[in-house]
Amino acid sequence: MGWRLDQVIFQREAGRVVVHVDLFDPLGRLRREVFHPATPDPRLALERVAQALAQRGVRGPGRVRQRKGSALLPSPELQRSFLESLES
Repeated sequence: MGWRLDQVIFQREAGRVVVHVDLFDPLGRLRREVFHPATPDPRLALERVAQALAQRGVRGPGRVRQRKGSALLPSPELQRSFLESLES
């Protein structure tokens, strides 16, 4: 069994998108990573992160949510797009 995606949380910071990823390693331990894709476009940022994770063998499914203030909002369209990029 390989790495498994738990959740992805993205937010805008200083004109760009920051992506926080929670993963479980093969032994079931939680690992958190932060990505800083060089783009202000959330769809493109998530696609780049998904491609990087796919190269490492990470598999879904997982949740994708947007942080706005203290709220975490579901993002079904971006979740579908992220998971398609992760699986391709």
